Amino acid sequence: MKQGDRIVFALWPCVAVFVGLWRYESAWMAIGLYHMGIAVGVVWDRQVLREPRNGWRRLPVFGGLLIGVLTVPTVLMCLPLLVGMNPEETGIVLADKLAQTGLSGAGYWIFFAYFVTIHPVLEELGWRGVLGSRRKGLHLLDLEFAIYHLIVLNFFFPRAWALLVVTLIVLTGSAWLWRQMMTKFGGLGSVIVFHAA
Repeated sequence: MKQGDRIVFALWPCVAVFVGLWRYESAWMAIGLYHMGIAVGVVWDRQVLREPRNGWRRLPVFGGLLIGVLTVPTVLMCLPLLVGMNPEETGIVLADKLAQTGLSGAGYWIFFAYFVTIHPVLEELGWRGVLGSRRKGLHLLDLEFAIYHLIVLNFFFPRAWALLVVTLIVLTGSAWLWRQMMTKFGGLGSVIVFHAA
């Protein structure tokens, strides 16, 4: 993939999230547009489809599952502090915004199931597969991966600067870690499970 194509591909999530969430207030449209862009990149670079079959290691899979289990209570405890609201108010605002984007009732659970099964596979194929870099240090792609998530979070909690800064640091670090895992283990298998968790 040429450098210009890589830049467009890396910016596509920002466009998809902006159009889907900010313009049409639809989580389904946002993720659908985002995943269509990834699909185009995967068709462009078909060799990346081999990546999920490789790179399976037990320790990172179990570590990822443990971190995933610990992340949920940590986020629930920290979110009110990071958005500057009490826990009850935070829950109400989040539930209202989710419903506003079409995520309530059964739709929420269907989206949730899709988000923890299909989404990590596609996202890793895109970011660590198509755009992947074997560079040891931080890469601009790590930061770009984090930035599109900030557009999502700012939709739900506008101007929650502490949340945005913490998310930027955590997701940039996660993107870096997942690139290192892909390189070390020779594929995306463990990375996808870690990401899903």
